[in-house]
Amino acid sequence: MVVGGLPELRRFAGTVGVADRPDDYPGLVRSAIAEDGPEKRADRVALAAENTWDHRVEEISGLVEEALVRSGRTVET
Repeated sequence: MVVGGLPELRRFAGTVGVADRPDDYPGLVRSAIAEDGPEKRADRVALAAENTWDHRVEEISGLVEEALVRSGRTVET
């Protein structure tokens, strides 16, 4: 799979494809269909589960709490 355009998508290489040019898109779709199977589907589902907004909020909250603890402040709930 080609991952271009947005550098932050590089970590998803192998699971998703991103076209560098409009002409790349049909080939990426054909490749995705040809390579599809239960393992690839499970990888996509797992990737999606790891990247929900709820997951991101929890991750950011944890980082903020760690920073507060390191600074000597307490977390009020």
